Amino acid sequence: GWTIYGVVGILVVGFSAWFVGHYKLRDEPAGVTGVIGFFSILFGLLSLFLIPIDVYMCSTYGDHPHYRDIAKTAYYMFYSIFLFCLFVAIPFGYFYYEELGDLEDRTNTFGKRACNAIKYTAATAVLWIVLIVIGLFVNFNSGTNDYGDSAWTHEIANSFSNNTAGIMPFCIAVVTGIGMFFSMIYTAFGLASFPISLMRPIARPEQLKDTKNLQVELKRVDSDLDMLYTKYRGKDNWPPKDKARRNMLERKKKQLKVKKDRADSSVSQ
Repeated sequence: GWTIYGVVGILVVGFSAWFVGHYKLRDEPAGVTGVIGFFSILFGLLSLFLIPIDVYMCSTYGDHPHYRDIAKTAYYMFYSIFLFCLFVAIPFGYFYYEELGDLEDRTNTFGKRACNAIKYTAATAVLWIVLIVIGLFVNFNSGTNDYGDSAWTHEIANSFSNNTAGIMPFCIAVVTGIGMFFSMIYTAFGLASFPISLMRPIARPEQLKDTKNLQVELKRVDSDLDMLYTKYRGKDNWPPKDKARRNMLERKKKQLKVKKDRADSSVSQ
């Protein structure tokens, strides 16, 4: 039994590494963001495999006096890491990537990028803290109380002391509900647009190799970048919105250049 779980664990690690390496841009650095993406996918998948492992362990070691405490600790550990990746690590990786800017700029150090990313990540961290506070004070097992209306402070104290074990299930339930909501919207749009995409005319190979559209798009991106650099000429501090737009345009320019080079090489052949 443990051999199967070992093989599955190796496959999960390999899949996480392949997924990050396959979908990252070739010309973009993926040090911090690659590590965050790898561990986020890894712990997300390992958290899913906790349930079948728990079923197997319960049937084998269910009578062990400390099994329940060990299983509870494992659930809390993996789900805590998963929530940390969701609310802190992944937003930090995203904002850190947006702060890369010009890689040849020596003033844009790692510490400066990390500080700016932490500043924006504080919003999602506060959201996580709000969920924890709600899980602490909301009594989901409310029943008849023995206190009068004047003893409401005792009820709050008892709710705080009795709901510490419900923080993790509450956070997971909220995250699952939000994910299911957006999944339904995304799936509904995909199913609705799929037959429409089938009715669209398929582009010919000659049209795919046409470099004129790429040249026009590249000129438009260069023009937008020139406008931004002209607007903030001589200024070191850019607003976050314009800085994110500049980084997006620079990445798009690199992608268009790669596509144009490939199209030119295929036409010359």
